[in-house]
Amino acid sequence: MPVVFIFSAMVSGIAAVMLLYMSATKMRRKAIDMRCVDTIAMYLFYIFIIDFSLEMLDLIHRIYEATSPSAVSTSWFTLVSILAYRNSDFLGTLTPLILLFLTQVVKLTEVLRKRVYATSGCLQ
Repeated sequence: MPVVFIFSAMVSGIAAVMLLYMSATKMRRKAIDMRCVDTIAMYLFYIFIIDFSLEMLDLIHRIYEATSPSAVSTSWFTLVSILAYRNSDFLGTLTPLILLFLTQVVKLTEVLRKRVYATSGCLQ
């Protein structure tokens, strides 16, 4: 769990730094350095993949543990709670991951990349 917590904090922190840089630069009426924002978004994407993978491994481990006869009552309650949380967190997990993936594989315009980065950063 501490590793998952640290990677989740890294994802949130990188997204916050990206949004803060973009908004502060915009408020100062300066041009946003897109190489810098693209690099931050790349790091955000890769750390987010690691975080998502760790959380899914934790979920799979909990599903596996819940099938053992000795832990059925408490593990199933925990599992149902986690799955309910995961379904409500779809917008904040898969949407930014897909948006950041698109920026890595598709050549988007600068304006569109700024909007995608701001949207994915806000959804984190």
